[in-house]
Amino acid sequence: MWIAVAVVSVLIAAGAVLLVKKARRAPSKCRVCDVVDVPQPGALCQQCRREAAEAARRAATERVDHERAQLEELRQQKAREEEDARLRDQEQARQREEEAARQREHAASGREGEARRREEEARQSSQAGVTAQEEVFDPYAILGVSRDASQQEIRAAYDQAKLKYDLDHVAHLGPELQEHFKAKALAMDRAYQMLTG
Repeated sequence: MWIAVAVVSVLIAAGAVLLVKKARRAPSKCRVCDVVDVPQPGALCQQCRREAAEAARRAATERVDHERAQLEELRQQKAREEEDARLRDQEQARQREEEAARQREHAASGREGEARRREEEARQSSQAGVTAQEEVFDPYAILGVSRDASQQEIRAAYDQAKLKYDLDHVAHLGPELQEHFKAKALAMDRAYQMLTG
């Protein structure tokens, strides 16, 4: 009987070992679809692996496409900014040119007005000067020096008057004004000759 108990004990132990091994070897299911048996717990079946790889490829492609789209957007934005800057520069250049044209026009009208004023003054003074010259010729008054002026003062006044009545300064003005300046220059020369000669 002891033998029978030992045999039964061995059989029970062997059955328990087989049961434990069989339980350990029980096939695992795919962690995604939970339908197909896989050799290792937590693994994916072939179909699920293929789908996962395709999803990873799509994600990578979408990421690259997204980055490309962002780069293209940045490039277009930079191009728009450069175009805006170019248009601003053109507008500023146009405004500067218009301002310069206005200033030139203003200066030209100012010169014309000044020339007309000088011409009128010359005409009036030449009419008054002709009668005054006929009455009395005062060399000191013509040169603008006092009666006790030295030769150096007379020479300085003569040089200054010569510059003032230089015909080159009025060559662009009318003939009446040029005639007036010529008469003044002749009177100045005559006065200088009288005082130094």
